[in-house]
Amino acid sequence: MSEALRKKLDARAQFQLLRVGLKGELEVMLLTAAPPTLEQQVELRNAGCNTQDIIGNVLSGTIDDASHLEDLADLPFVRKIEVSRTMFSE
Repeated sequence: MSEALRKKLDARAQFQLLRVGLKGELEVMLLTAAPPTLEQQVELRNAGCNTQDIIGNVLSGTIDDASHLEDLADLPFVRKIEVSRTMFSE
């Protein structure tokens, strides 16, 4: 795991990535430094992120494979990456 990914990826996803691996399509939520420009949205797409919704500097999307997490972490405008997880009712 690169230093950039270690700093930006949420703790739960780091644990899963290192211990059991993350496989298949993943839903992600990204926090960016500012609302992403059109050029930055293209960079996200080139890094493997299929953007779904953008609200301000928070966006959701999917990636085909966990290897794209490194590509997203290398983008300087991406501040945080969170991988979605199943929620259970109490």
